[in-house]
Amino acid sequence: ERSTQSLQRMSAKMLEERDEHLSSKEKDRLADPGLREGDDVEILKTKLRHKFHTITGGWREGIDIRGSHWIGEADWFKALRTLGFGGNARAAWDRLRRGRKQVNLADLDPDAAGLLSGFFQAYTQEMGPLASLLDGCDARRVAEKGFLRRCDPLKRSSSFRREPVNLEGVFAILQTHPGAVTELDVEWLHKYCTRENKKDSSSSKKSGDSRPTSPSQTNAELRADDARRRALKEFKRILSNLAGGIVPAWRRVLDREANGAIALEDLEIIVENMEFQTPAKDLWEEMVGADGDALTIKEWCPQGDAALREFKQKCFECFGSLKQAFQELLAEKKPLVARAEWSRFCREVKLQSNHNMLLDYLDTRGVGYLSLGEIDMKTAREVCGLKAMSTAREEYAEMDPLPKKAVHVSIAARAKEQCSENLREEEDRRFFREELLAVLQARWESPIRAWGAVMDPASKGKLTKDEFFVGCSVAGFTGSKSSLWKELGLKDSQSVRLRDIAPEALEECTTFKSLCGKQFGRIINAMEAGEGPKAKANGASLDAVAFKDLCVKLGYTSDSKSLMQHFDPDGKGCVNTKNLRFFNEEKKDEKAIQGLVKKHHALQKEKWREKLDGMKIPKSSDVTAKQDDCLREARRQRGWKAEPENMRRLFIAELSRKFGSIARAWKRALAVNDLEELNLHAFIDGVKRAGILPARPDEEEQQKYERLFTYLTELSGEDGKKCLRLEHLDPRIYDHIEEFKVKCDQRFGSTSERTGLEIAFEKYDPDATGIISTDKFKALCQEVKITDGVHRMVHYYDPHSDNEIRLEDIDKEAAEMNEKAREVRDKAAHAKLRYDKRMKREHMTTQPRDMGATAMDDAASAKLVKEMRQKCAKAYNTMPRAWRQLFEVDVDETIDFEVFESGLVEAGVEGDASGIWQALGCEMLETPASSTKKKKEKENPKNKLSMLQFDPSYEADLREFDTRMRERWGSYYVAFKELVAQGADRLMLDAKGFRLLCHDCQFRLNTTRVFDFFSANQKTVPFKLLNQEAAEVLKKEMQRKAGLAKDVEEEEDEEDQQPEDAGSLPASPSAPVLPRQDTAGIFRDLLARRFGSSLRAWRALDPEGRAVIKKGEFLKSLSATGYSGSPANLWTALVGEETTFSLKDLDSACFQRLAEFKRCCSRVYPSLDRIFEDRELAQGSKLSEEEFYKLCKKASVAKPWEPLFEDLAVRDHVGHAEVKFMEEAWTDTKGIASPARQAPRGLSSSQGSFPMRAVGTGHLCSTARPRKVTLSKSSSLPALGKQLRPNWNDRHMILEHVGNKDENMLHLMNHVKIEERERVKLRIAFKMREVPILQWCAEHLPGGEVDFTDDD
Repeated sequence: ERSTQSLQRMSAKMLEERDEHLSSKEKDRLADPGLREGDDVEILKTKLRHKFHTITGGWREGIDIRGSHWIGEADWFKALRTLGFGGNARAAWDRLRRGRKQVNLADLDPDAAGLLSGFFQAYTQEMGPLASLLDGCDARRVAEKGFLRRCDPLKRSSSFRREPVNLEGVFAILQTHPGAVTELDVEWLHKYCTRENKKDSSSSKKSGDSRPTSPSQTNAELRADDARRRALKEFKRILSNLAGGIVPAWRRVLDREANGAIALEDLEIIVENMEFQTPAKDLWEEMVGADGDALTIKEWCPQGDAALREFKQKCFECFGSLKQAFQELLAEKKPLVARAEWSRFCREVKLQSNHNMLLDYLDTRGVGYLSLGEIDMKTAREVCGLKAMSTAREEYAEMDPLPKKAVHVSIAARAKEQCSENLREEEDRRFFREELLAVLQARWESPIRAWGAVMDPASKGKLTKDEFFVGCSVAGFTGSKSSLWKELGLKDSQSVRLRDIAPEALEECTTFKSLCGKQFGRIINAMEAGEGPKAKANGASLDAVAFKDLCVKLGYTSDSKSLMQHFDPDGKGCVNTKNLRFFNEEKKDEKAIQGLVKKHHALQKEKWREKLDGMKIPKSSDVTAKQDDCLREARRQRGWKAEPENMRRLFIAELSRKFGSIARAWKRALAVNDLEELNLHAFIDGVKRAGILPARPDEEEQQKYERLFTYLTELSGEDGKKCLRLEHLDPRIYDHIEEFKVKCDQRFGSTSERTGLEIAFEKYDPDATGIISTDKFKALCQEVKITDGVHRMVHYYDPHSDNEIRLEDIDKEAAEMNEKAREVRDKAAHAKLRYDKRMKREHMTTQPRDMGATAMDDAASAKLVKEMRQKCAKAYNTMPRAWRQLFEVDVDETIDFEVFESGLVEAGVEGDASGIWQALGCEMLETPASSTKKKKEKENPKNKLSMLQFDPSYEADLREFDTRMRERWGSYYVAFKELVAQGADRLMLDAKGFRLLCHDCQFRLNTTRVFDFFSANQKTVPFKLLNQEAAEVLKKEMQRKAGLAKDVEEEEDEEDQQPEDAGSLPASPSAPVLPRQDTAGIFRDLLARRFGSSLRAWRALDPEGRAVIKKGEFLKSLSATGYSGSPANLWTALVGEETTFSLKDLDSACFQRLAEFKRCCSRVYPSLDRIFEDRELAQGSKLSEEEFYKLCKKASVAKPWEPLFEDLAVRDHVGHAEVKFMEEAWTDTKGIASPARQAPRGLSSSQGSFPMRAVGTGHLCSTARPRKVTLSKSSSLPALGKQLRPNWNDRHMILEHVGNKDENMLHLMNHVKIEERERVKLRIAFKMREVPILQWCAEHLPGGEVDFTDDD
């Protein structure tokens, strides 16, 4: 209420800024291509395609930044805000999550997710692990061609009904860098399909980072997870501060013994020493999971592993491969790299991660150097060599570690150390057996494995006290061995067994054995049978997953991983079924375990013995003998292989010499029945048909070709198939065919319904016969840019030189689709022909008849006619003038050959006159035998030449003029009568009147050209040339009215005086004459062209649904039909003196068809609406064309039915709204139907789907008659008269001032700007010429007298 001016200004400024902000945001939305869609999800997809090229790439790099393959609500909004998404993020989330609390790639792009999953499943099942896709790629990336080549078997369907994989689509979706699929892409696909995001992905275990929550977790579990993450973050921070970094904390605090991994017990000791409040088990579960056995540096420092992967990726991007990057790296002690050299190289490749942290991660000894072998040992050996790597390894081992940062000892630790002096000895309160088991578990993961490795290597089963002490020392036990022996409760003379040290492990094995039972052998046999025949002898290997499944089948509920380590003495991560079978068959458990250990030691000794035997140097004589044997065998193999290869070359050369190509030889001789594969018998028969092998060859020759057949089939690399195909002889033919199809798709395009090959054949085979000539096929190959293999394909598809290439031979499916398309086109053409007939425009669909020079086939005669017309047009300006002056006849007369020949001589046309005469479509007179025959020959119209044959181009103008005259006045008689009423003198029109006539009838062509045709003197046009019959009738009527025609009967009615019609073209024997039509016929033709049927036209004439209309209503609605003639004359022509008009008067045939249809339907159905309730006919509320024909057949309606359907159909269907008017508005009297006048109903339902036409004048004034206008004078023509212009100002040099201002003005008005004065003079002079001045004065001055005397 008390707002100050400053506050008001500030408020106004804020409102203005808010409006500007909203407008700018709207402009950005309109400018962003992703926001042009109406749907928020589509906006997001367009945004991702625009920024990341694919939706999958956008999901990986823009949305799923944690790599968990699903995203929660908080991360969703954060990711969309980072992307700059301008749509409604909440609406997009609600739509994609579908009631769940997460969104994955399948929700955003289901097609891409399904394609990638199908590719992964097919590849892993048929080709092995997905990582093998990059085998042999130095840069750890594969381009598109390599990708398609490696995955080519996936294009074809497999034996277990797998669909072919769209490899192009998979490559386009999977790539993040244009043109190649990298190692990161392959790893992402593997993790996405196997969902290995928690254990394998280290990005989700970074210290302090929040992970996405599973939607199945409760709030308490979520809070517990957050607490563990915060505790782990704090724990890492404390250790980093103590050791100087996250990596030094691992090496100096956690893994002091450099074992590479620590156990949970070690972590508990460290946490206990640090007095960290969070239990070590929670930290352990957060880093490695509840099932984790050991903690490595990868779990402790995942950012180091991520930095190493980023470093490799940057090397690929900068240098193309890791090998090239190592070669470009500058280091003094290469392959050892110092910290400064490492920092410089990391800046060169633009590494985003902490390069010092990565150096500490790779520097295992902390000496400030790293070896390239820590990055990639194989590449480092290729670049530096084995010798350099060995030297670098020794030098790195001799380096001294950098000085360590002093470990900070807290006050509590010092107090604990001081108080420990008063405590009891640790030896008195320790459990040495548990410590020994912890050491064995940490180093060997199983006490049984450790017992066989270090405690009892001789497999005796028991150990003395001294042997046990030695084994404990070797195992790394640092406690008191005597206290351990005492804790085990053994005497000095007794022996220790495995059950004394690890009874828990033996208990687990015993439990497993008790569960095996009788079904164990059956399960083991099934597993070995699934691995193949070798597994029955050597046993099958079970990995962790398979062993876990076995435990589940047996009902074992304890830790299967720990049990598997007991049965895996080698530590390979797998268990052999032979060991399990042996353990199950042994009666005593401890003996069975000891037997497994003993067998393992025996196998190891055997392998070592074989290795030693292989390392022995053999005798020189034995080596020489072995080399001689290998040389002889190699020569024999080479000779055996060379013979079939030479024979193959000679065989192919002979086929090419005889048949021209391998493809033609295959079709004509080898595979005569269009076989795709040949067995040995069919091959021998084909060679005989080719004439290479005689009909009865000897055994040696036949064996030679049998070896050739075997050699050719083995070249294909298909095991088990002994069939020969064309690609074995000519491997490039199918490549050419496939390239041809691809080029057709690229050149002509392809859709889901039609291929490029079909479109190409349609162009060169418009009749859709499916056959083109070889020349057309070569032209097609040239059009699609095929430069190689054209003759191969021609010989393959036309082996017998029939000059026919069939589409069926190239692609049967395309040929079938082409045949179906041809049937559809024929059906559409038939429907269009029916529609054209209904619309009365068949003349527009027929081929125009040839006339004159257009029908000439002789090039010389055509040239003569062209020269003749050019000379005539040049000499006489127009062809009608040349016709009149050369031949001295009018345009409505004809001439014979003698007159034509003399006219050509007069025009100076050189050449054969008879040739030009025949070229114009006329025939020469033969020499008749009698005068009667001569007279008949002269009367023949083909022996005469008309003006329209002389120049056929005028026919179109005359037809258009005749059509416009009929549409405007209905007949020439009415037009002439109106022209006479307007002042036409002597039944003639001058040039101005003819132009006004053409303008009035809306003639759209050249008016001057038509006037020149009709006018002989170029001044007037007689009515008789326009229409002779109408002109004569009008002339007689004028004479009768004037009393000059005595022989004309007065009783002759007006209808006899007005001819129905007369042709508009000149009456000549050879000139075309248009058919006669009356006014009603013209009107009905107009309705047929515009509305298609009389019933539709009647609905336009009767918009109120009265069924019977009066003359006033007819005249009012006539404008809706577009008729521009006289309404009164039309009413008279339609109904005469009647006062009403109905559909029966408009088209009686249509009315009779409808009446017959109603009468027939009433016999079957009680009312017409029951027709559409009959489910046997109509499936809906309307009848299609086929259903309508069924109705006609059922009701026994007389054929044809097509006109009846065309009358009633609206949008190719007939409904109750289209037929109910016959019941509502028609009456039946004694079986005769007749329309009855109804009350107006406005927009009646009887109009069907047509809305009521507008009533009134409207803004376009469509009912107004066109006004008569005159041609105005063109302003573009030059002015020939003298123009008025000002005079030269001879006082221009005199400057204007106060003294001469009035003089300059008077001079300017009287002597310079004189245009207006001259205009006044001209007007007065013109008036004086019209009316003398004395007469004007007498009429206008008072008194009427003028005194010209001088008073002075």
